[in-house]
Amino acid sequence: MESSSNNAAFSSFKDLQALKESFKKPVQTSKKKHHSNFEEAKQVLKQLKKTYPVVFNANKPLPLALGAAKEIAKNLPELSASVLRLALAIWTKQEIYLQAVIAGGDRYNLDGSVSGAVQEAEKEYSQKMLERKQAKLENKPGENYWVYILECSNGAFYTGWTNDLEKRYRDHCEGGGAKYTRSFKPVRIAQKWQFGSQSLAMQAEAQIKKLALKDKKKIIDSPSLFTIAQ
Repeated sequence: MESSSNNAAFSSFKDLQALKESFKKPVQTSKKKHHSNFEEAKQVLKQLKKTYPVVFNANKPLPLALGAAKEIAKNLPELSASVLRLALAIWTKQEIYLQAVIAGGDRYNLDGSVSGAVQEAEKEYSQKMLERKQAKLENKPGENYWVYILECSNGAFYTGWTNDLEKRYRDHCEGGGAKYTRSFKPVRIAQKWQFGSQSLAMQAEAQIKKLALKDKKKIIDSPSLFTIAQ
C-alpha cells in the first residue's frame, strides 16, 4: 500500500494512470530508434509536468532532488530507463531550469518538499551550461530571425519562429512544420516580427504563446505594442 506522502506527489490518480499508460508501448529497435526515443521522451515530459506540477513547472521550475529519477522509476516501473534519462535531460538542460539551479538555494522532492541545498559547484556548472547554450544561440552575421503568428482554418492562432519565413510558411501550408498546422492549415500570416538573433526570437515566441487570445489580437492589429519583457 502506498503511503499518503507518496500519493501527495501526484496531482491526481488520473494523471498517474495516464502517465503509466504512456509507457506501455515498447521502444522501437529500428534505425529510427533515437528519433522515436526522443519523441517518446517529450511525451513523457509532458506527462511529468501534469503528474508532478509543483517541481515540473514550466514557468517556475524547482531544482530536482538528486534522487528524483529513482523515485519516478520506482513509481513507474513500466518506464524505460533510457527514455526517463532522456526526458530528464531535456528538462534539466532548458535555460529556465538552469537559471533556477543558479538562483535557487534548495533542491526539491517530487511532492515539493525540500530535499537539500544546491551546492556551489552545481551552480557553477549550471552557469557554464547556460553560457554555452546562449553562445550557440548568438546570431550569425547577416542572418535574420522571424517570429510569426498564423491564423489557422479553425480561427485559432499558431505562433512560431524561423530564419526563413517564406519557406516555413510554405511547409506549414503543405502539411509540414508542426503537428497543429497539419490538422488546421494556415490561411494567412496574421503578423510577424524580425529579430537579430535566435535567442531573442525564441524569447518572443515563448512570450506570445502565453498571451491571452484578446492580447494576441491586439498585437496582430498593432504589432508595435509587442516588446520582449526583460
